[in-house]
Amino acid sequence: MNRYSDKLNYLSAGDIFLPPVYFTMSVLCFLSAGLWLYYIVTHNENIFKIHYIMLALIILKTMTLFFHAMDYHFIAIDGSPVETFAILFYITYLIKGALLFMTITLIGSGWAFIKPVLSKKDKKVFIIVIPLQVFANIAYIITDTSEEGKADYFIWKSIFLLVDVLCCGAILYPVIWSIRHLQDASHSSGKGKNLQ
Repeated sequence: MNRYSDKLNYLSAGDIFLPPVYFTMSVLCFLSAGLWLYYIVTHNENIFKIHYIMLALIILKTMTLFFHAMDYHFIAIDGSPVETFAILFYITYLIKGALLFMTITLIGSGWAFIKPVLSKKDKKVFIIVIPLQVFANIAYIITDTSEEGKADYFIWKSIFLLVDVLCCGAILYPVIWSIRHLQDASHSSGKGKNLQ
């Protein structure tokens, strides 16, 4: 029993409100995905391929939040997770993380708006960032499912933080390169005075 309700709840005091919060956020993400889909359908002339990737990203986020809410819900009721929801959460979390970094890298490189084809430098960033992000997500899954007292916990937590920071740094590379490329192009055309 807890002081918030008369029902027996197996979650710790700090986690009691997580199932309804995750479920509410999944509903809000679902509504956002519906609104985004409506915008894509009604404004078809201004839509790029990146917009469809963003739609897939928000659908994956909705699924991740829903599966996490269900996982915590069954932990609260039974005291143990239903493995199906835990596995589905980790699979969607892994795919969502890779797709998020891919989307950010594509936008940063100007793929959808400035150029239709990725350069060799951008492809190299993808070859580095996507596997690193998958590795970071695997490290997160290992830390999330292990106990804090285990020696492996701190090793995987450190690996997760390090790889996540490396991914963020690698994503900034195409953004900075695109900005420099645009500045060089504007200087050569005589419009560079406005950018400084």
